[in-house]
Amino acid sequence: MYRSLAIKLFFIVLFVIVEFLYFQDQLIKPEHPLHHFDHIPFFAAVLSLGVILAATIYNLAFFFYIRNLQYLLYGLAQLSTFLFLINLDSLFISPFDDIFGFKSHFSFDLTRALMQVFSLLFVYEFLKAYRIERVLNIVKIIIIMTLLDILFSLLFSYTVFTNYIPIFIPIWLVLSEAYRDIKEKDAPFYFLLTGWYISIGVALIEHMGFVKITGLVFPFLHVTLALESIFLSLAISYKFKLIEEKQKTAQALLLQQSRLASMGEMLSIIAHQWRQPLNYLSMVNINLKRIYPEHEDGKKLLSEANKQITYMSDTIDSFRDFYNP
Repeated sequence: MYRSLAIKLFFIVLFVIVEFLYFQDQLIKPEHPLHHFDHIPFFAAVLSLGVILAATIYNLAFFFYIRNLQYLLYGLAQLSTFLFLINLDSLFISPFDDIFGFKSHFSFDLTRALMQVFSLLFVYEFLKAYRIERVLNIVKIIIIMTLLDILFSLLFSYTVFTNYIPIFIPIWLVLSEAYRDIKEKDAPFYFLLTGWYISIGVALIEHMGFVKITGLVFPFLHVTLALESIFLSLAISYKFKLIEEKQKTAQALLLQQSRLASMGEMLSIIAHQWRQPLNYLSMVNINLKRIYPEHEDGKKLLSEANKQITYMSDTIDSFRDFYNP
C-alpha cells in the first residue's frame, strides 16, 4: 500500500521536474493565444457555466436548510470553479475577454488555488465516513501546502504549488489511494470517482496540449466541470439518503428495544403479583399433605397440583427473561 503511494509520488516529482526544466517560462508568465468561440462552443460554455452556478446555489441552499457540511464545502468548491473559469475565459477566450474583463493572472492563480482547497476539503469531509485515516492525512498535507501557496501568492502575486502541480494530480492521488483503502465501496463513492475521473482525464488532455494539436476549439473543460458538478451533487444527495436510512433503522431499533424493556418491566410486575397466589397454593398443598398423609388419591392430586404450580412459575420466568433488556 505504501509502495503504491511512493511510486505515485515519484512520478509526481518527475512531472514537476519536467515542468520546471522545460515549461517554466510558460508557467510563470503564461502567454497563450486568444481562442475565439463560435456560436456552438460559446453556447456550450455559457450553458456549462450556468450548470456550475446552479450547482453552487443548489448545494449552498441545501446547507442552509439541513446544515450538512458537505453541501457547504462543495458549494464553495463550485463557486471557486465558476470564478476560475471566468478568469480563464477572460484571459484566453473571445468573446469572454470583453464580457467578463478579468485580465489578472494573479486572480487566475488565486481562484485556481481556492478551487483546489475547497475541492479537497469537500473530498476530506466526504471520505471521513469511510474511516481511511491514511488517505485523510494525505488530504490534510495537500490542503496545508495549498494554503501556504495562497499565502505566498498574496505576498508575491504568484503561486508555486498549484502552478507546477495542476489540480487534477492531487485529486487523482487522493482518490486512487482511497480506492485502495476503502473495503466496502458504495454508490456515492462511485459517483464521486466517475465525476472526478472524467474531469481529470479531460484536464490532463488539455494540459498536455492534445486538444491544441487537433485544432478543435471547444470548451471541453467547461462541459467536463459541469458534468462533474452533476455527478458530485448526486454523490452527496445519495450519501445523505443512505445516512438518513441508517438513522431511521437505528431509531426503529431503539424504539423496539424501548418497547421490549417496557414489556419486561410490566412482566416483572405481573410475575411479582402472580407469585403470591402460587406461594399460597403451595402452602395449601403442604398442609393437605400433612393432614391426609395416607390418602393415595390425595397424594396423586397434590402431586399434579404441585406440577401445575411449578409449570406456571417457570412460564412467567421464561416470559420475563425473554423481555429482559
